[in-house]
Amino acid sequence: MRLRPYLAALPLLAACSSSSNDSPAPAPFNCADALDRLDSCSAEFCEANPDDAICEILLGAQSGSLFGSQNRSCDTMSQEDLTHLATASCGDMINEAKLHASGKSDVPCPAYFPWCNELAPKGAGYRVNLLSFESGKADIEVLLPDITRTMEVHNGKTYQKLNLPGAGSTRELGRPAVPVVSFLLGLPPGTDTAWIEGYNPIETQRADKITLIPAQATSVEDAPKPDFVVDTAFYGTDAAYPNTAYSVDPVSTWRNYRVVRVTVNPFQYNPSRKQLDVSTRVQLSVRFADNKSEPKDTVDEGESSMAQAYGSGMVNYPEAAAATGPKKDEPDRVRYLVIAADALVDSIKPLVDLKNTQGLKTEVVKLSEVGAEPDKIKARIDAAYKASAIEYALLVGDVADLPMYVYPADPNNWNSSPLPSDYWYGLLAGDDLLAEVSIGRISAKTPEEAALHVSKTVAYETGDVGADWRKKIALVVHEQDYPRKYTECAESVRTKRYKPGLIDFQKIYGGEHATTEQLLESINGGLGILAYRGHGSETAWYEWNGKDFGGADPGIKNGAMTPVVFSMACLNMKLSNDTPSNAEQWVLNPNGGAVAFFGATEPSWTIPNHDFMKYLFNGVLDEGITAIGPLTNRARAALLAQYGGKDDAAENAKMYLWLGDPSLEVGKTWQLKFETRVGWCNLQWPEKLEVAKGADSAPGYGQVWVNGVTSAIGQGAGVEAALGYGPPGSDPSKEGWTWVSATYNVDSGNNDEYMAKLNVGTAGTYAYTFRFKGATDDAWMYCDLDGSQNGVDKLGVLTVTETAPPPGPDAGPDAEEGPDAAEGPDASPE
Repeated sequence: MRLRPYLAALPLLAACSSSSNDSPAPAPFNCADALDRLDSCSAEFCEANPDDAICEILLGAQSGSLFGSQNRSCDTMSQEDLTHLATASCGDMINEAKLHASGKSDVPCPAYFPWCNELAPKGAGYRVNLLSFESGKADIEVLLPDITRTMEVHNGKTYQKLNLPGAGSTRELGRPAVPVVSFLLGLPPGTDTAWIEGYNPIETQRADKITLIPAQATSVEDAPKPDFVVDTAFYGTDAAYPNTAYSVDPVSTWRNYRVVRVTVNPFQYNPSRKQLDVSTRVQLSVRFADNKSEPKDTVDEGESSMAQAYGSGMVNYPEAAAATGPKKDEPDRVRYLVIAADALVDSIKPLVDLKNTQGLKTEVVKLSEVGAEPDKIKARIDAAYKASAIEYALLVGDVADLPMYVYPADPNNWNSSPLPSDYWYGLLAGDDLLAEVSIGRISAKTPEEAALHVSKTVAYETGDVGADWRKKIALVVHEQDYPRKYTECAESVRTKRYKPGLIDFQKIYGGEHATTEQLLESINGGLGILAYRGHGSETAWYEWNGKDFGGADPGIKNGAMTPVVFSMACLNMKLSNDTPSNAEQWVLNPNGGAVAFFGATEPSWTIPNHDFMKYLFNGVLDEGITAIGPLTNRARAALLAQYGGKDDAAENAKMYLWLGDPSLEVGKTWQLKFETRVGWCNLQWPEKLEVAKGADSAPGYGQVWVNGVTSAIGQGAGVEAALGYGPPGSDPSKEGWTWVSATYNVDSGNNDEYMAKLNVGTAGTYAYTFRFKGATDDAWMYCDLDGSQNGVDKLGVLTVTETAPPPGPDAGPDAEEGPDAAEGPDASPE
């Protein structure tokens, strides 16, 4: 498989000196040195003036591509530019930057300010491609299309922070924070062992003069920021870090599948030499086997409720599904278990009737028949899982009567505390944190409270899923550290392009002086999802705009337009609180409030919370996960794949829970908006094919772009592709053409590439090309060598001979993919 060549690395901006740079320096007439001086001036100014807006540009998110930005600058810089950077005072350079940033400069943007004409590129994340999956072995490719860096100044020293969306990082305190790539690989049933047999870095680049920022202690939301720590001795080490290329976790069980977390370390950093080696393309072979005799702990039933979660959570879901063989699913089995405090059983009857009507056969068990201890409650859920592979369990009652499980504090972590959790009840197979059953709770002390939450749920689930108010999403953000921290997290959610197209996000940011009145106006106007990111207390979104806001606010009057709430904050689900928690206030508000609330029982960890929120929105908007239980289980799986099953991310996975029906389908609203229409396609390569009659030709390749679909990692959903041949000069959309289905090959920028072979029984000359069709397209789109926007007059030529044609030059390993494509019309719209 041939992939695009990457730009060669040039030295990056170096760490600044603590000495003054305000006097003119001798002209080095060298691009790297000149840019080093600009960086040093910027770092010194921003260390002294951290709140100056220009520092956001000079040292912040605009720092740009690890291997691209300085190359482009040096390619376009004149000798005059170099002389200017070498001789101008630091003050002059900073003032010049301010003029360009404000748009008040009367001269063109200089090459040494690449942010001047356009924002620097943001990291595209990493890609994991499955090359093959067969008995006992999976061949995988990891690609790093782009890595960006931001610059931070601490104690007078400039550090580079590498940005690779979705990646984890080394976590040793004070030592370099090096990104790591992890993913979940699905395995056949019974597999209990996995290991790496081969690891091959195909393409590697080097960056010099890099001082990576050290990893810092993580903290919960309400804790003060820890002191900045540097392991000075380690930064003098002349050795690669981390010094391992990969690792494999123990095999886990995720309901219907065995999975294993594989971690790859494509970054190796030598701190003494300030040298970073990056393997931008790695191939590895994962071997797996069943070495132990043990009972089966996966189930066949209920896969449909988790299919979308598996599809995005594993890198090989279709192959893993095929490896498990045919699955049975008894249509009349119990799928939904309710354990309810005895006094509340009658109050939940309307919800039970609804679940049965929806095809979720439901069993109701009184708490007195189970026992009010966590072990007994879990044993009853486990019995139902073993008997009929239930998918959902709903706990109905106050925690004083129907308790949570409490994870004990980690004795090795002084910052750890006991964690009350309902999530524990759904962990029924494997020694891991991947749930088999989705858990929800209706927290009620009285039948009236239970009936109120049930009535909201029934009204929501029987209402119009296409109602305008359900299409709206509000992002409420705490004002702290604006525009960083919480605002930055929310903006990453808001600005992402999702498959359903344009999403009606409403910004309610404390840092932008949003008021309580604006928040109430948004709520009372109707919302499908209300998401909060910030500080929380037991009873409120804590001082999000200088004031608290909770679900019992008298201004909440949204009636039946009840949103699902994602509250990524501390303590909002503190159900043991003497007064109603914020979560309970929302779902028990008689004037509206929320239909379901997702929140934390304890102080939650800041950095994993950022990613948790992103994964929730990816699941509901990009991955087509409709039910809230599988949605949050998928988000947890992504979080655990990224960070591992220990420490802060694991604690967040345990402490968050739902007040609400775990099968409630919030995602259906956006499924209505999904459109899979082909926007552009081409016959990528080759222009000519020659083959003997009756034989398979070499592959032909075509590429397709579907807005919001093919830009995702892996094969875009809902796309059909075919390669066909017909008479020369004829219209491929007319009769007389023969078509064969094409298969997905590889991502190519924003496009997906497909491939197929032709087999023709009659010698002669033919035209050939590709056609594509999206799930909501009424007809095929036909394309040729120059695309699909201007007719199909440049078709490929297929020559079919009586005998095999003479062999051409060896195509080598590049033969699996055609040459680099023009990515749709003008690189396909972003």
